[in-house]
Amino acid sequence: PTPTVSTPQPASPVTTATTTTSGDIPTGWKEMKDPKSGRAYYYRASDKKTVWSLDDAKKLSTENAAAAAVISAGDVPAGWKEMKDPKTGRAYYYRASDKKTVWSLEEAKKLSTESPATPTQSTTATEIPTGWKEMKDPKSGRAYYYRASDKKTVWSLDDAKKLSAEPATTEIPAGWREMKDPKTGRAYYYRASDKKTVWSLEEAKKLSTESPATPTQSTTATEIPTGWKEMQDPKPGRAYYYRASDKKTVWSLDDAKKL
Repeated sequence: PTPTVSTPQPASPVTTATTTTSGDIPTGWKEMKDPKSGRAYYYRASDKKTVWSLDDAKKLSTENAAAAAVISAGDVPAGWKEMKDPKTGRAYYYRASDKKTVWSLEEAKKLSTESPATPTQSTTATEIPTGWKEMKDPKSGRAYYYRASDKKTVWSLDDAKKLSAEPATTEIPAGWREMKDPKTGRAYYYRASDKKTVWSLEEAKKLSTESPATPTQSTTATEIPTGWKEMQDPKPGRAYYYRASDKKTVWSLDDAKKL
């Protein structure tokens, strides 16, 4: 007879359960599955931290208990506010008075212990000289000072005070008028009598101290020959002489007299 041989079957593999109960997972952590490997890992949303081991998650939770619970408001210096960087989730500290930001709480505390004038950079209205106004540079957020009367701008309050202490530049000589260049906003000085223009007030004063005949270039009606009339060229502002009978024009009074 043919013997019957019984072939033993291998035992089914025993799979050890790796499931973690929610009670084992530290507060703030969540068990996730790696879609590629199917391996479990742990994720903390507060700082986007990921670890493979539950023990590592527990260890981090005990080490960073203070950080995970967020620093209490009592630790943050007055005037500062704890914020979160939306890209990294990292905490930073912001002071609204001067728009100062620092990463470290210790640095915020250090700045708060400095002289009030340093961190705040604020200036009371009584400190700003009359005629000046504190403004903010939209690009840098830096304060600067502006005087509307001459469109002067300076970065330093001390410079504004210094300029205010200087003698007023309103001592414009008689016959002169302060004007503004529409393109540059720069002040210049104009004398209507001879249509003279100069950039400097000092130059205007100097011209005013010269002989009246020099700056004015005026001609009395009795000096102009009969039939001639003094005119003004609108472009250069120069005087010329015109005779209506033959529509003759000359630049020089002497030429008019000669003709």
